[in-house]
Amino acid sequence: MKGFCISLDVSKGSSFYQGFKGLEEPITKSKKIEHNLEGFKELINLREKIRKEYDEECIVIFESTGVYHKALQTFLDEHDFKYTIISPLLSAKVRKSDIRGTKTDSKDCASIASVFYLKKIESIY
Repeated sequence: MKGFCISLDVSKGSSFYQGFKGLEEPITKSKKIEHNLEGFKELINLREKIRKEYDEECIVIFESTGVYHKALQTFLDEHDFKYTIISPLLSAKVRKSDIRGTKTDSKDCASIASVFYLKKIESIY
């Protein structure tokens, strides 16, 4: 078992995030945050919830989105999060292999988490 993850669907100025304890096992609903300190603090709160309720650590997973993910990456570095950045092509491949295959903000977090649980992830920061 790979453990817990927080997946993010990163866009310009905002992201949707969702916590998972396993493949198709969400622990939160998908929620939108702005790319600012207040929004990013929700990630700290979720990490703390996972630590307290499950006594586990988590990894953050998100797609490389040009410059849009840089503010998130900086925040994660400054707050000692473990994270991995995946290729948008890889997550699209996993999403297209799903029977539903739809792209919506609420489902994107689940497909990004699926990459974490189904694929071998090389780079963890």
